[in-house]
Amino acid sequence: MKPVINSFVVSNGNPKIEVGGASLVEVNLLELKGELPLYWRVGDGRKSLLEFAISPRSGALLGVSLVIINPDLIFVSEASLIKPIDAAPELPVFDLKIWGADIDSSYSHRFLDGFDCAVRVFLFNSSILIDIDNAGGMPEKWVSCGGDFYVGLNDDCCITHLLLDDLSGVELREFIDQVA
Repeated sequence: MKPVINSFVVSNGNPKIEVGGASLVEVNLLELKGELPLYWRVGDGRKSLLEFAISPRSGALLGVSLVIINPDLIFVSEASLIKPIDAAPELPVFDLKIWGADIDSSYSHRFLDGFDCAVRVFLFNSSILIDIDNAGGMPEKWVSCGGDFYVGLNDDCCITHLLLDDLSGVELREFIDQVA
C-alpha cells in the first residue's frame, strides 16, 4: 500500500542533502518541532530500507533517508541523465488517511511499511536516481522540492523515484565506499 500525494505546498528553501553520513543518503526538507513524524518505509526490510518522514499534522514530506541498499541493486551508468525541467519548488503533501486515526495513540501506528518492494539505485556522473518498487523508466511527473532534489510521481500520484542531482565526485565516491 502506497501513500498518495494529494497536494503540494510551496517550498521555502533548499533541502539539506547529506551523502555518506549516518545514512547512505539523507535529505532534510523541513524541521518538525515538538511532534514525532509519521514514516513510510519501503524496501525488502533486510537488505534495503528507504524511509520517508512525514508531518503528522500537514502531511508534508519532511525528509528521506536511504538507510541500507542491497549492493546487487546498484547500477552505474555512463550515460547522461536527462535532468527534469526546473519549476517552482514544491513539497509533496501526503493524504494521511492511510495511516488511520490512531497515529497519536501509539508509536507503532506511525509506521506504514511496504517491505515487499525492491529499491534500486542508479549512479550517473553527478546524480543518484532511486527507483522505488522497480517502477522502471521515468516517472510521469517530476516535482522539484528545491535545490537539486526531485521526486517522481506516477499517474496515481504515488512517489516512484527520487533524484539527487548535481552531486560532486566526492559525494558519489562516499556513497559507493559506504555501500561496499
